[in-house]
Amino acid sequence: MIMRPVFVFVPVLVFAAALSTWLGFRAGKRSVLPISELENASERMHAESQRPSDPASVQRRILYHLGKAFDGDQIALARAKEELSGVSDAELPELLKLAESMRRGEKRTWLIRSVIGRLAKVDPGRMYAYCLGKKGLHEHMHDVFAELAKRDPDHAWQLLQEARAEIPPRVVRSRNYAQHVIMEWSRQDWEGAFEAATADSTDKGFLVSAIAGLWPVFENERSRKSILARIVGLPEGEVKNHLGEKLARTLFRETNAEQTQAWLESLDLDDHFLTNAEIQVYFEWYRDEPVAAADWLASQVRDAHDRFKKFSHMEANWGRIDPEAYVAWMRKHGHAEPRE
Repeated sequence: MIMRPVFVFVPVLVFAAALSTWLGFRAGKRSVLPISELENASERMHAESQRPSDPASVQRRILYHLGKAFDGDQIALARAKEELSGVSDAELPELLKLAESMRRGEKRTWLIRSVIGRLAKVDPGRMYAYCLGKKGLHEHMHDVFAELAKRDPDHAWQLLQEARAEIPPRVVRSRNYAQHVIMEWSRQDWEGAFEAATADSTDKGFLVSAIAGLWPVFENERSRKSILARIVGLPEGEVKNHLGEKLARTLFRETNAEQTQAWLESLDLDDHFLTNAEIQVYFEWYRDEPVAAADWLASQVRDAHDRFKKFSHMEANWGRIDPEAYVAWMRKHGHAEPRE
């Protein structure tokens, strides 16, 4: 067997390696830009990023993202908010006009409320006048009244009373404008807010909304003690009934069922409101002790109608969350399930 010398193949291997290196170098050389060109490109990109966006293109992008957002894309909604945050205050009125011209729907509602909210922070008085003069914007004045109340709650309340002559009562009630004003007022002057919220009981829906705005007063221990005594001294009627119903849950959190019940009895509430107040206590108590809460509520039954209402709430609450425990409690106490 003849052995061929290995050194014969060495020149070939060396040549192949050299050729590969040279070709790679040439290919790479074509893709590399000089340092000066790289610096120029970087400067151009920075200049583009600093250039003000065209308002029309920003509006198109906002509408595009909103279209995707209300098709279920939550990331798109975040992008719409981001685009909107970049719109200057000076450009917002034009964007509001665009929103007003849109077809009614979720996109239009979202954009109108967002833009009005921004503009209300800049000049709430001007936005109040603008929105009040346009029927299509009457339903979107939450932030306007809230911002007015932050600056001067008494004046905001006066403006709301004036607006009630222009805005349909159902809109004022459903949008809880009274609640927005009273809530801000409560944080600054609870006594003034209380007087305003309880002054007019002719419109029950408006009264309920106003009283709901008093929750900062109810949550503050000092003002709550004062307001509890003041409610007892009120004449019987709608104001006292609604306040008793609203306060029962808060009072129970701070005391117990016995003290809450004694306070409710001192108010001499109408049966309807007393029942609702006791149900509110039950809901608050149920979180920690469902059996004790049910025992207490059942012990407060006054007649068949009262019993039906209370047991219906228990069934809808406890019976839905823990049906086995609810049925066991019903059987143990010999209660039949409520029937209408």
